[in-house]
Amino acid sequence: MSKKVLDSNPIFSTIFVTNACNLRCRHCIFSSGTKSPKELSDDEIFSLITKLANLGVICLDFSGGETLIHPSIFRFINFAFDAGIKFVSMATNATLINQKTVDEILKLKKQGRQLNLRISLDGDEESYDWLRGKGVFKKAIGGLDMLKKNNIRPREINLVLHKKNIGKIEAVIDIIKPYKPYTLIIMPLVLDGRAKQLMGDYQITSLMWKKILLEKPLLQKKHPELEITIDGPVGSILEKNLDLNVPRPCMCGLQYIGISPEGEILVCPISLLSVGNVRSNKDIQKIWRESPVLKKIRDHNALKGKCRHCRFKIVCRGGCRGLAESIYGDILKPDPLCWL
Repeated sequence: MSKKVLDSNPIFSTIFVTNACNLRCRHCIFSSGTKSPKELSDDEIFSLITKLANLGVICLDFSGGETLIHPSIFRFINFAFDAGIKFVSMATNATLINQKTVDEILKLKKQGRQLNLRISLDGDEESYDWLRGKGVFKKAIGGLDMLKKNNIRPREINLVLHKKNIGKIEAVIDIIKPYKPYTLIIMPLVLDGRAKQLMGDYQITSLMWKKILLEKPLLQKKHPELEITIDGPVGSILEKNLDLNVPRPCMCGLQYIGISPEGEILVCPISLLSVGNVRSNKDIQKIWRESPVLKKIRDHNALKGKCRHCRFKIVCRGGCRGLAESIYGDILKPDPLCWL
């Protein structure tokens, strides 16, 4: 990653359109459920989309809560395309996908607009229902079946890994294969929000994470039709012939900016850390350039603990900043999944 990229405006963004959700998942870092009374209005979200497009964002994700609960979600998606956003995605738990959802997606497709669907599926029926609620797995599969019936392929399936489902990766791959997703993204449990109750008993260790990373090439070889991605920058230090002077960090503070349902400006898609609010700080670019927190994140010399003198610090820049913040309450601390 060049200095030019490190100094540029964000190109990835998430707008969390609502905190309302039809589920009460144990691992939800936003503790989603009921709608917040201070959520952004439709007009505020439209204005925000325009600002992000003008800022140079090319990948915009709509998330929640559950996006399909928001009555204006497809208006936002169409507006984002109109604003010139190149890649638009929507995260969903798939349980609310119905014929109306399918019709909206097909309508976009006819206009040459490819909506990238990100769907969560965190295990087989037993481990999934333990995490998300009894009977929810079948509802999610029902949503996937409806997409398949209409020849709609999910862009990615997201799998949050914890001790209860760490042995279920192959099972998940077998479950999702009929739906032909392009990518499976495996990410670690983040201990914030409701997920704090899972600390200790269900949090995977750094050595477990390292094992998953080492097994990934074999897993990919077995399933060439599916791109398998292990989320997080710390894995880059396992690569052979690694150039220690080339940064390969996560997006936090460098390429990403998120907006919470209440307008908080978030530094990372898995962190609640805010550097302002779009209602009181209308110049997003100014916050991006001048925020003391963001400046510290961009400076690998500001890293704390073992990262400070690590030979890989330029490469991974401390690993996942969101994980560090969720565990230690300090975004400059080491990635808790680093085994060094």
